Parts: sequence; structure tokens; C-alpha cells
Amino acid sequence: MCNHEPLKKLLEILIELKASMRDTAEPGINKAIEDAIKQIQELLKQDNGKMTTEQQALGLLGNLFSKLPSIAALINLLSGD
Repeated sequence: MCNHEPLKKLLEILIELKASMRDTAEPGINKAIEDAIKQIQELLKQDNGKMTTEQQALGLLGNLFSKLPSIAALINLLSGD
């Protein structure tokens, strides 16, 4: 059985992000956030082992961030790239 607390926290953050960007984000970004939320909810239903679930969640985040250029630019700035 996995500890799904990190995924639950990620889900909460994505839901808050969606709510905060509801009126300002482009439709494609809203769709990407909605898709990520749905996929995290599916991961929470599964129990494939901690490592697989974490890898899937990281993949989802990477995909979401690639669709949010301003967040990607901020991450690059903070990481010194």
C-alpha cells in the first residue's frame, strides 16, 4: 500500500491553481490543469507501488509545466539555467 499524501497534496495544489487561474489563463492552460487533476485522481485510485506512482506524478508535472511557459521560465531562473 502506498502513502498517497504527496499526491493528495499535489492534487490540492492543482485544484487551487485552477481556481486562481480560472478567469485569467488561456483555455489550453485550463485544459492542461484539468487533465493533470484527472490523471492525479486516477493515480490515487491505483496502487502500483510507490516508485511507479511517483514517477507518473513527476511526468504529469513535467507535462503541465511545459504548457505553462511562465512557470517554466521562473523555474529556469531559480535554478540558474
